[in-house]
Amino acid sequence: MPGAHEGAVQFELDNAFAGSSAVFIDGWAFSQAASRPGTPAGRTYVVLRSEEREYVFDTSSRKRPDLGEYFRDRRLDGAGFFSYIPVSGLEHGVYKVGLYIADGVQGGFILTDEEISI
Repeated sequence: MPGAHEGAVQFELDNAFAGSSAVFIDGWAFSQAASRPGTPAGRTYVVLRSEEREYVFDTSSRKRPDLGEYFRDRRLDGAGFFSYIPVSGLEHGVYKVGLYIADGVQGGFILTDEEISI
């Protein structure tokens, strides 16, 4: 399965775009620490970062049994996520998409190459 590795986060963004009323981002992500037995996959947050501002948003989890099967670790079945972010609360600009994983052990952050214009 394709994905990106950097620092302590492994991920893939399936969609990341801004519509007229909301930003939609979905994909999967987990901390490399989740590969240790007994460590949960973690909670994913979406970060939108511009030259002037940074916003952090919660996500909703999405079951991804394909991840658990591919990585041979059923804890990763819950590593899918999606987020709808209303554009009404965002300043206009170009934002890079980042992902922050809080797993209670190590966590991790990655700023992707994906950009969204609001």
